[in-house]
This record gives sequence, C-alpha cells and structure tokens, in this order.
Amino acid sequence: MDSYGLKMKGPFVVEFLSTLPSWEASDEGRIIYTEDTHKFYNATNVSWIEVGASRNGFWEAKTLIGGGSGALDSLDGALLSDKDGAIVSVQGDYEYNYVLNANSGATSNPPYIITPTTNAGNKRWILQGGLGFEYLNSSPSGNRVLGYNGYLYATRVYNAIYNDVADYFEVPEEIVVEYGKTYIYNGETALKSQDYCQIGILGIATDTYGFGVGKKNHNKQIPISVAGFVLAYVDKEYQSGTPLTSSSDGNLTEMIREDVSKYPERLVATYIKREPLLKWNDIEVNGRYWVKVK
Repeated sequence: MDSYGLKMKGPFVVEFLSTLPSWEASDEGRIIYTEDTHKFYNATNVSWIEVGASRNGFWEAKTLIGGGSGALDSLDGALLSDKDGAIVSVQGDYEYNYVLNANSGATSNPPYIITPTTNAGNKRWILQGGLGFEYLNSSPSGNRVLGYNGYLYATRVYNAIYNDVADYFEVPEEIVVEYGKTYIYNGETALKSQDYCQIGILGIATDTYGFGVGKKNHNKQIPISVAGFVLAYVDKEYQSGTPLTSSSDGNLTEMIREDVSKYPERLVATYIKREPLLKWNDIEVNGRYWVKVK
C-alpha cells in the first residue's frame, strides 16, 4: 500500500502507544497512533513521519525548554521539516513565534535559538518574534520584552517610566559611552564636546530614554536623546528655562542669548532642575541635572 502518505508492509494495522518510540530500521512500515500527541505516524526507511503532515508543519508548545511534555525542545527532530512553524504560549500571556531552520547548526541560545533534544542534527528553532500581554490589566507589572516584526497600532500607550526619546548613532568600538555627556560629530566619529557652543553637536547620550529608534545589533551605537527630559551633566545649577550648549568634557553650560540667535542649531537643551536622589528608578544619577532636549 502506498497512498495518503503511507508506506507500509503487510496488512493495514494501527498500533496505539503512549508515546512515539525511537526509530529503528525494523520499524519500516509500522503505523502508530500516540496518545501524547493524538497523531498518527508512519515509519519510513529513515525516520518516523507524521501521517498527513505537510512539508511545512505547524506546532504548538507551552514552554520553551526542559525536554518535558509540552516543551518546544521536546519535539522530535526527526518529525520536523525545514520552515516548520511553532507558536509557544507561556502561561497564556506571552507568545513566542519560531521557524525551523533545518541547516542552521547554531549554538543553542534560548529564547533566540532552541535545539530539539532528540534527533536534532542541524535543526534549530529560530525566534521570529514575541508578544507579551497582561490582559485587561490597567496596572501591568513585570519586564517582558516586546519583540514584534510588523506594524503596531494602538489608541494609547501607557506607563513608560522613562522619559525621553532616543535615536541611535553608530560609533567605533573603541568609543567609551558616558551617559549624560554631550557628543559632537567631527566628520569622522562621535566625540565628547570639548568647547563652548561647539559645531557639529549631536546631543546628549541618554540612559533615561523610554523609546528608542534606529537600533542595530551588529554595530556599536550611542543612544542620543532627541526629545523629552534627560539626566545630563551641567557645569552648575541655573534658573529653570536657561538655554544650554556644549562645554568642555561633554558638559553643558549656559548659552548666551546672542549665540542662541546666531547658532540655534547648537542649542542642546534648557535647564530644568537638580535631581536630589542618588538613584532615579534604577539609574545612577551621579550628580546630573534634568534638562529638556531642544
């Protein structure tokens, strides 16, 4: 008999087992129904295959790793095909999406790369994205990462505890980033400012941003504040609203009114207030002041 994806020898016999056994050459032609997956399997001359499964199958799991029932890595590699998809719903409020790369061979790095515990070969589950929810909760908690490749639409987005908006600027690996310092671009690289009202000002390197754009994973970058309130190094306290520009060692200083009109592109921020706490949320203040980016 050779139909409906079955290759078997002798009579049509279906065996009911609790779980799929390891494949052996003598199994060729057997048909098994497993109670743990509620699926039918047929033994070929090289492995078990799911009866009726398409080349690009879709799988579900409840945990990522551990090898136990319901874990993504517990799916037998012999049953998996290149470009199979998988969705992992963790506790009903976090969802991971994976695609199988049958030729990857990459080192396991959960949740980004997951290796089947059985018959893996070079097969790896590659994370495509994730989405975290706390359903109908107006006071969510936790620190789940939202990884989503696509368009995100929302009427409102609430509860960002950090302040400013950052745009990432690429720099050489040897650059040591000092958050709160003002950086300039000299035509070749980004450097801390060294002079008053210096040409080529990029802005303030921020560690207080709540929204960042332009991030790349393969090169070193500085998050530069482009809007909002940021902790910055200022040479002294000023009256709130005082215009600030670059100074020595990446600090900010008062910008005289004539220069505000003459060099408006060199106005970095306006002074707001001193931060009295040693730590703001989980960030070391180190004597910095709040300024509003212009």
